[in-house]
Amino acid sequence: NKYYCRACLSFVGKLSQLSYKIKPIITRAKIDYELSSSQKKIAKEVFLEEKEIYVKAVCGAGKTECVFPSIEKSLQEGKRVGFAIPRKEVVKEIYERLKEVFDNVKIVFVYGGHHDDLDGDIVVFTIHQAYRYVNAFGLLIIDEYDAFPFKGNKTLFNFLQKTCNRKRVYLSATFLNEELENKKSVEIIAEAVNN
Repeated sequence: NKYYCRACLSFVGKLSQLSYKIKPIITRAKIDYELSSSQKKIAKEVFLEEKEIYVKAVCGAGKTECVFPSIEKSLQEGKRVGFAIPRKEVVKEIYERLKEVFDNVKIVFVYGGHHDDLDGDIVVFTIHQAYRYVNAFGLLIIDEYDAFPFKGNKTLFNFLQKTCNRKRVYLSATFLNEELENKKSVEIIAEAVNN
């Protein structure tokens, strides 16, 4: 005698019970290269934005590097970081990358079939796992925001919205101009490299 939603029936399993608050962590991103002037400018804008920002750049332009200062700030302020990604292959890649860059931080990755440990200071997860993380993040980064299976999926969108009502950063190479209307957005401009 309970109401249920057919769209949500397949989303069953352990929930995290996490708060967005964690013990503050003093950390610095360990990278052995210099960000381009465009990346530095975008990183600063993302850092200063308090609510929501869209970052557009071609693949390989360094969108992920542009969120490192915001990740540092969130962890130092005692706020858990979520990194939502549509595909599990990319979850593993981002997890490995973040482990190298933030080596004194507990980072976990979660996707279908891999969800034994849900608790990290940074949680990298497929969008389908968002239902596990109600109000769990002080900073949420959504990569490939406009890609399948997320785009147009109201159920996944609602789950993701419930994970963080603080700061959200949306990353994509393929935002349409109309999707960015009336939203704070920035774009990484490709720069020539001098050798």
